[in-house]
Amino acid sequence: MPLAPLRPQPAPVAVSYFSSSLPGLAARAVRYKDWKYHTSEVFKLKKTARKSKGATLYNLRDDIGESKNLINDYPEIVAKLKNALQEHNKKR
Repeated sequence: MPLAPLRPQPAPVAVSYFSSSLPGLAARAVRYKDWKYHTSEVFKLKKTARKSKGATLYNLRDDIGESKNLINDYPEIVAKLKNALQEHNKKR
């Protein structure tokens, strides 16, 4: 009996959460597809610090260095990622 041809399956979409290396602390960032949302960013070196003190949103496909904050340009993406991060932290 011949095998049916394989059909390509869509790749699963990964969601990554970023937190401190200390156990028990809430995640402060989430990445989904091309987007990365930070609730706040902490910089250990003053020379690498960015001007933004609040939440940030980056499109990593276009800006891998996370230099252009798009937080005000994509409110629907911010809301989705902020909610995902909050739900993730509730489960911890």
